[in-house]
Amino acid sequence: MVFSITDSGKKSLFPGKFHLKVTYKIYQNNKIEILFASKCSEDCIVNLTNHAYYCLGSKHLDELKMKINSSRYVAVDDELLATEIKRVDKVFDFRKFKRITRDIFDKDLQA
Repeated sequence: MVFSITDSGKKSLFPGKFHLKVTYKIYQNNKIEILFASKCSEDCIVNLTNHAYYCLGSKHLDELKMKINSSRYVAVDDELLATEIKRVDKVFDFRKFKRITRDIFDKDLQA
């Protein structure tokens, strides 16, 4: 399924004509893939994300495992504005499946 929109920049507050396309792919092995593509006629920063919630078969977070194919993340300040790109540390390293809560509550790993 593909969704797309083009905006002159007046409604979206981008500096120029902005085009966004989001593609959802659902595979037979229960894999969901969300692909974002954007283009602006002027230089600008775009930080696209997805905040969908899916029931993953458990009501308890400590029973769920997660994998994220990324070795970096965007650090934010107190106002949640992006400040830099950092390498993932042990807490946020989900490049291999692990329980979501395995390292999150370990005070020795929190900086």
